[in-house]
Amino acid sequence: MSRSKKKIKKRIINPDLKYKSKLIQMFVQRIMKNGKKQLAYKIFFNSLKEIKNKTEQDPIEILEQALRHTLPSVEIKSRRFAGSVYSIPVEINIERSTSLAIRWIISSSKMRSSKKISDQLASELIDNSNKLGNAVRKKEEISKIASRNTRTIKNI
Repeated sequence: MSRSKKKIKKRIINPDLKYKSKLIQMFVQRIMKNGKKQLAYKIFFNSLKEIKNKTEQDPIEILEQALRHTLPSVEIKSRRFAGSVYSIPVEINIERSTSLAIRWIISSSKMRSSKKISDQLASELIDNSNKLGNAVRKKEEISKIASRNTRTIKNI
């Protein structure tokens, strides 16, 4: 049974109160667990302070630069064709790519070896702004797989 073709309303993301940025609000909503938004804000703003202390640059610019370096342009989806399953690269829109980049940054920051999550997030954002982080590596890996699979699909 296929799903119904109803249009799903997109949620409107309100900007955060301090910086008036939707990007920060998206990060905070991804960090938040069990509805504890104040704790998520505290973690995120502590990581911004840590970025400012380490780099002595504007933390919002570093955040945007890190996100720009991790935005994927394609996503890999599995398709069944002639009895075998192929990984097909599909171009994605900017909202989906932003969501994926934020998710990758936060998940790769959780794998770092620091006690505080704010320190982990700050160091991951700094590394991603310099194109060294794990999230950037994941983006490059997916783009390599996608380029390899486009050649395979053209042969089919």
